[in-house]
Amino acid sequence: MKCFAVYVEDQLCIVSGVQPDSSIVVIAYQEQARIGRCLAALSAQENAGRFEVIVIDDGSTDATALISDEWSARDARIRRISLPKNMGRGEARRTGVAAAKGGHIGFVDADCTVPSTWLEQVTGALGQADLTGGSALPDGDIAAVARLSRATLRPKSGSIGVTGNNMMMRASVLDHVDFPTGRLGEDFRFVKRAEAAGFTQAVIDGLFVDHDETKTYKQSCRWLFESGVDATSLLREFGDWRLPDIAWMLWLSTALIGVPLGFVNALFAIVPVLAVTVSIASALTLQRFKLTPVLRFIYAAVLNTPLVGLYLLGRTAGVGVLTTRRLGCNKNMPS
Repeated sequence: MKCFAVYVEDQLCIVSGVQPDSSIVVIAYQEQARIGRCLAALSAQENAGRFEVIVIDDGSTDATALISDEWSARDARIRRISLPKNMGRGEARRTGVAAAKGGHIGFVDADCTVPSTWLEQVTGALGQADLTGGSALPDGDIAAVARLSRATLRPKSGSIGVTGNNMMMRASVLDHVDFPTGRLGEDFRFVKRAEAAGFTQAVIDGLFVDHDETKTYKQSCRWLFESGVDATSLLREFGDWRLPDIAWMLWLSTALIGVPLGFVNALFAIVPVLAVTVSIASALTLQRFKLTPVLRFIYAAVLNTPLVGLYLLGRTAGVGVLTTRRLGCNKNMPS
């Protein structure tokens, strides 16, 4: 009865216009299969104080809005804002920030299901860092591989820091840094800009979020290539060398060395590049999955290799994109 009384009190506070302690923005596009689970998990947060949930429906044409409204009818802390068309993740986040009323502002993607203590943990950690979050499993890069292979995931915190699929911050951070409007890498860019402005981040050990991303393998191939192109831009923008950047440089160096050898025999160019690609993909698979069951791990490695290859090709294509942009800018510059 005590929990029910607190729940009713929190709902009445939101309805009566009392400012919530925290605002959680859920960005959603075509998420009818997952938005219900996401909102159910947020509605069930424990020891979380007063909070509101703002669903940003980014131009969905499925039942995302309908399901969100059904949850809003059950829980007055939940409300929906719909964009007139699909504007992209960055713009959806900016819309949510503009509507948020809480002293803390957080984000949970619609394909994520957080544990009942998520809000308590991420807000509680704000005393140690300005941006906090847990680790989403599986990571989006290997979601299709995990689903198809059913290999056992390693419950390991991410190495790239807080990401947009689940994060929390003080609202004051957003007075200094805003999300870019792009469709890729908006959360990475935001975190890096926040760090440049002097804010700190922390991934909470042991806080794991269920990431139910459902891109098909074909969609993942395209997404990894596009992410590779964007990752080259990220390296250019921030100069922050990460393990994927080092792996790409190793792969690219091997490919460049193989070019003259290819005039002697094509295998001299192809085999080393394939070997490096397989090695990088195997290392990444080992980082994300446990070795047992062995057959599932091997299947995951096989599935992951083309994805890694496309990412590396995207990184290389990204150099061309950056070069084209620079030449275009220089051409338009006054002499």
